[in-house]
Amino acid sequence: MTMKKPEKTILVYSTIQISWHLLYSCIRRALEYSRQGSSGFSLEALPNIILGCSAVEAFCNEMSSIVSTFEYTRDQNSSLEDVVGVTEKACSQMAAIKTNAIYSTLERYKKLCSALGLVLPKNYEDLTTLVQVRNGIVHFRACDLRIVNNEGTITYNHDLPDFYNHLKKKKYRGCDLICKAAEPGEITWITRISTPAMALWAIEVVIGEILYVLENIPEGELKQRIMNAYRPSIPDYQTLFHWGQILIDKGAHIVL
Repeated sequence: MTMKKPEKTILVYSTIQISWHLLYSCIRRALEYSRQGSSGFSLEALPNIILGCSAVEAFCNEMSSIVSTFEYTRDQNSSLEDVVGVTEKACSQMAAIKTNAIYSTLERYKKLCSALGLVLPKNYEDLTTLVQVRNGIVHFRACDLRIVNNEGTITYNHDLPDFYNHLKKKKYRGCDLICKAAEPGEITWITRISTPAMALWAIEVVIGEILYVLENIPEGELKQRIMNAYRPSIPDYQTLFHWGQILIDKGAHIVL
């Protein structure tokens, strides 16, 4: 008589570093601009904005996936907080992030920081702005040209989204984020934000948010496992994201 083997639950977590793959592609393309000569326009700005926000969401889901494995691998006789560095409740909160289809990018990041007991980073406002710009691009409503104004006069003026004025005030490494050369209405805001500065700023904002989490995870098995998951083959850098920041630091002055 053949005995049927009991079914086992196989838990798999992501080790493919989707968040880093997106960011590395963005960095490479943005820095490649330096070989094309300076025109003040960058085709990489819009893709970097969109992919940068996707990388934040991917990172939160990757963290959630890795945390999910602790329930299956830890010693049940030991305290989770002693081994992992965070409480069982915090692990449960992080593990739930990837399974929630409703959370937005910002909600996932805030949930991750909250579970780890971290206050939001000082430049979180930049991430909020970046997500607003991303939404303005992909939802397209903010991209529409208004041909007739409220008085019935034919016009080609472009309605500027609320976040545009915030971008006008920002600088990146001494450079304006957006093009201010033309009068309002002559160039659409989508074109105005397509600058080399924006292409790099978008990625550096995301890398900064990710590094904030990595560097402030409480010491323990969780931090060790996360760091190992993002450890580059080049031993000079703590994680792939640290390496990405160095790549930007070395190449930004050429691009800008």
